[in-house]
This record gives sequence, structure tokens and C-alpha cells, in this order.
Amino acid sequence: MPPRPPAPPRRPPVLARITAFARSRRALWSAVLLSASALGAETPATAAHPTALGWNLAAIHVTQAHDVTRGEGAVVAVLDTGVDVRHPRLGGTVVAGADLVDGDPRAHDEHGHGTHVAGIIAARAQPGSGVLGVAPAARLIAIRVLDDQARGDVTQLARGIDAAVAAGAHVINLSTSQGRIAEQGPALGELTQAVERATRAGAIVVAAAGNDNMPSCAQPLVAGRILCVGAVDRRRQRASYSNHAAGVNIMGPGGSYADGSAIVSTAMGGGYRRMAGTSQATPHVAGVAALLVSLGLRGGEVVDRIERTAIDLGAPGADQVFGHGLVDAAAAVRGIRPVAPPPTAFARAPHSVRLATLRRSGLAVICHAARGGLCTARVLTGGGRLLARGARELSAGATRTVRARLTVYGRRLLRRDAPSTSMLRVSVRDAPVVDQRVAVVR
Repeated sequence: MPPRPPAPPRRPPVLARITAFARSRRALWSAVLLSASALGAETPATAAHPTALGWNLAAIHVTQAHDVTRGEGAVVAVLDTGVDVRHPRLGGTVVAGADLVDGDPRAHDEHGHGTHVAGIIAARAQPGSGVLGVAPAARLIAIRVLDDQARGDVTQLARGIDAAVAAGAHVINLSTSQGRIAEQGPALGELTQAVERATRAGAIVVAAAGNDNMPSCAQPLVAGRILCVGAVDRRRQRASYSNHAAGVNIMGPGGSYADGSAIVSTAMGGGYRRMAGTSQATPHVAGVAALLVSLGLRGGEVVDRIERTAIDLGAPGADQVFGHGLVDAAAAVRGIRPVAPPPTAFARAPHSVRLATLRRSGLAVICHAARGGLCTARVLTGGGRLLARGARELSAGATRTVRARLTVYGRRLLRRDAPSTSMLRVSVRDAPVVDQRVAVVR
């Protein structure tokens, strides 16, 4: 969540400045809009291609952490304005996506905020370049919940969280904030419930604290543990805009426009730009969470590890300014014996299929295996008989179509009749991925 930078001449008005308040656990929350910013796009923020690693990566010891792991096998969902998958540093990193704004599967970025966040998490290395993701071997799920003005609604964000969990995300990055009005709103209740469902499912939710210099976290109060991230500047001081105190339990590099330390990351169109804010601090922490996931840690284990290994700032121990301190990637992964994570995969199939199509070519299932493996799709009748089956070996990171073609029994059955629904089961390396009903229509 980049803060509003110093006002340039003729700056257009912010279309939706959404602030976040949480003065106590009894704060009443509601929101109609959420925004990733006071729009960072209002300031010229293009950056030359840096040749040296930025201060932000050095501050959290990313290079040393990469001697242990680069995030292989971890999957991070970026709920934001989308991601420019054509950027050369992000190509192949995004393995799945959804656009909840326009209602299509392409989460293409029309603002730039999400692409910047994605680069901080997982930009791939390039010789002679100083732009590098905290977890460059991790994979991303891009879920677009904000439009080209970085605006959206809280119900949409809640749906995005559920979609991320369903797609198998280990880490969910929320560089967004919500606003409060006088009465408790059902929309924020939906968001709170979605976050709690995610934590119960074992996902690590990493959320921006907000840019209002308030003693609060700009996220709903939830029973499950999340990482609420404040921002520090180059001097390891709390950034002047960053929320702090209640609910803010960890800090990340957020930078500052004032001293030129805004974070350089990927921009739409293949370039780079500078942005500053808790939006930028948050993906640093999400990236460290991905490193720990790659070593076999999950859920609360990751939260505990990040808090315990943080660089203590301010008063000794956890305090009301820095929480547990500045995230430390090298300390977080140090001493952990790598454990191969379970296979991670995604599958998409139509909710309904025409009988003629099923007879002719079977059921088309889009399957992705982050770590590779045999993707097997089975279509079963209500009685459990095998109607169609298909399998295909996928290399790590590949996305392919698997055709579940009719068995002999399936062809004989569909010549006589068509079951109203069938059960689709998809697995990779025998790990279940999808189990849903598919309607068969004439």
C-alpha cells in the first residue's frame, strides 16, 4: 500500500482514499471500497534498470537466505490489481489466475500496483540486475480484485481469498486496506470470515498495516493469526506513514519518497518503477513466508518463525512501534533442514459439458503441477463407475490439458442415457486436487 507521496504540481485528486481504523478490538468496521493506495501512479515513478541489489534486500539478508532456499515449491497468491505476466522477470512465474473485476481467467494488470508487488515477491534473477524477488523460485497465483483505479469492493476481496485457498496457495498477500463507517457492515464480516477460513486451512495471510500513521492494523480483527506488516525506511526507522502498535506484529522495507528510498520493482510494460508504502513492505514478508514454506513449514509455524527471528528494533522485545521487529530472511531459514513440500497442483474443468462433446472428445481438464507429476482425471457416475479417464505427465511448472476420454462402460452408458451429473476427481501424484460435480447436458 504505497503512501501518498509529496504532492506534485497539478496532481489530480485521489479517486478513493480509503483509510483504515482499528482503535480497539471493539472497533466497528465496514467498507464499500478498498484501495491499494493513495495512488502511487500519481507520481512519476519510473526507474532505470538497477545493477546492484536494493537496500531493501540487503536489509533483510535475502542473498544469504538464498544459500538455503529460493522458494521452490511455494505458491503465493497476490490479491491486487492483477499481474503483468508478460514482464520478462515474471514470465512463467504466474501459474494460475482469476479476474474478479471483469469476470474472466486473465488477471491482467491495468494499474501497476499488483505487478510491483509481484516483483518484490518472486521476480526472477537476471545477470547484472539488482531487481530480485525475495523468493524468486516461488510461483504466483494472480487474483485481480482491484480495478484500473486500484478500487474494488470488500466482498470481491473475500471471494478472492477463498479462491486463493481453493487453488492451493500457501501464502496470501493482501496489500490492501479497508475503511470504517459508523455501523458494522456485512461486507467486512464476509472478509473477516474469509481470512479466518484461510488461516484454518493452513494458509499464511500477510497483510499491509496501512499508510495512515495510526496505532492500528488496516485489516479486520480475526481470531486466526495473520502477519500484519508495517514499514521501515532505509535507516530502519518506522516510515512516517506506517501504521503501528495494535495488531502490527512485523515490519518490512517500505521505503520513502522523501529520501529516494522507494522500492524498485517490476512495472507494467516490462520496465521498473519506484513505490513506497506498507504495500511494498508486505510482499517482503510474504516472500520470506514462501521461503519457509519451501522448507516444509506451514501455517502458524511460519508466523512463529518469522516473529522469533525478526531483527529487534526499538525497545527490547516486541514493542508498540516495531512489533517483533524487521523480518530477517536469513535468520528465518537458518538451521532448518529442507523437507520436500507435498506436491502442489491446480486443476480447472467446466462445470457442465454437452453430451455430444463428452462422446466425441471427452472432458477437457486444465492441470498444473508446480513440482511436476502425473495428472490423472477421472469422471465417475453417481454409483462410482468409471465413466471417463485421462492422464498426462507434467514437468515442474507446466500447465497442460488432460483429456478424460470415455471408457468402454462410459460409451455404452451414454449410448443409452446420460447421467444428470458426474463426479470429477483430479489428482497429481495421487494427491487430490479437484473433487467436484460436472453436469452433463444434451
